[in-house]
Amino acid sequence: MNWRTFERLEAIWQWMERKRLSRWVVGLLVVDIVLLIAGYGPLRWMDVRLRADMQAAEQDVQVTRQALLEWHSALQRIRRAQQTRDDLLYRQFLPEDQGFPAVRDALETMALQAGLQVRNFAYTYETVKAPPLQGLSIQFSVTGGYEQIRRFIQSIETAPQFLILESIRLRSSQQGGGVELELSLRTFLVRKVA
Repeated sequence: MNWRTFERLEAIWQWMERKRLSRWVVGLLVVDIVLLIAGYGPLRWMDVRLRADMQAAEQDVQVTRQALLEWHSALQRIRRAQQTRDDLLYRQFLPEDQGFPAVRDALETMALQAGLQVRNFAYTYETVKAPPLQGLSIQFSVTGGYEQIRRFIQSIETAPQFLILESIRLRSSQQGGGVELELSLRTFLVRKVA
């Protein structure tokens, strides 16, 4: 502040004293100070209370955020597990719409690669407790030599499709010097989930 400001303030004060306003100003100043001191306690208490409420709300937000992150992570793990399950199902089992003809073609290909003759295919569809799967039982016979039959059985065991040999019956072939192998196997077909 400069000297002129002091002069102006002094002139205002003198004018107020002539009008007897100075007592009112001092009185108002005293009242303001008393109210400030008296009001500071409740204001301080409200400030402390509001800060505590804000901290509690921030903690609730953090807990909720953590719960949501865990929930999101769990959903992602479920989706990955479902995708893995679906990949496994469709890689190991043929789709239901391809059915018996696809399994028969795969078995005939394996038998021909092993050098065997295939005969007498029979099959039945079965209901399975696992909802996306349907059972398929197949009975057939092949004719050939022992080494060829061994290769054929090995190709069934190492096939990309899930094939279960349920029974094997070996006997001499009536068609000139080999053996006839009667097989009963089981596989599953996958129903497409819409």
